[in-house]
Amino acid sequence: MAMEDCSGFNDEELWESVRLNNFRAFDEIYHRYWSKMYISANQVIKNHEASEDIIQEIFTQLWLKRKEVTISSLPAYLYGMVRNQVFKYLRDGNIAKEHLHRIHQISFVEQTEQAVNFAQLQEMYNKSVSELPTRCREVFQLSRNEHLSIKEIAHRLDISPKTVEHQISKALKLLRVALHETIWLLLLLCY
Repeated sequence: MAMEDCSGFNDEELWESVRLNNFRAFDEIYHRYWSKMYISANQVIKNHEASEDIIQEIFTQLWLKRKEVTISSLPAYLYGMVRNQVFKYLRDGNIAKEHLHRIHQISFVEQTEQAVNFAQLQEMYNKSVSELPTRCREVFQLSRNEHLSIKEIAHRLDISPKTVEHQISKALKLLRVALHETIWLLLLLCY
């Protein structure tokens, strides 16, 4: 059975045929209006792929709702759909961009605050370590910075392991007192 040629139909006849499930008539509407609709959308949003997607979505909805929609002027109806879809695209795109921008801003602020807090804590820690008594500081730095064992520190400094343990314990107590208020303040600021 030969398919009906719809190229001679006017818009009103085409739409009535589409409403009766004539896909050939729908195809004719598609070929008549696709490029004009695409140009109309692309002039506004200036995005080739998005414009194609918008026109494709319009034609998909047109076919799916063919029995529900009454159209008196096909060009006016199609261009109205283009206008609405372009507006929706711009609105949704701007909202998404704004949310993404806000997320990046929040993330940047949090990272900056964390970096500042860490730098402040590091500075206070270094200052507190530098204020330890000389032998105590020396033992502590060998333990924490060079990761030497108690035996290795004792051997290097030619002191007893008990003295090393005592100096590390003393350093930790002094640092705990010196940094106690600062750590609590920074923890409150961070959280």
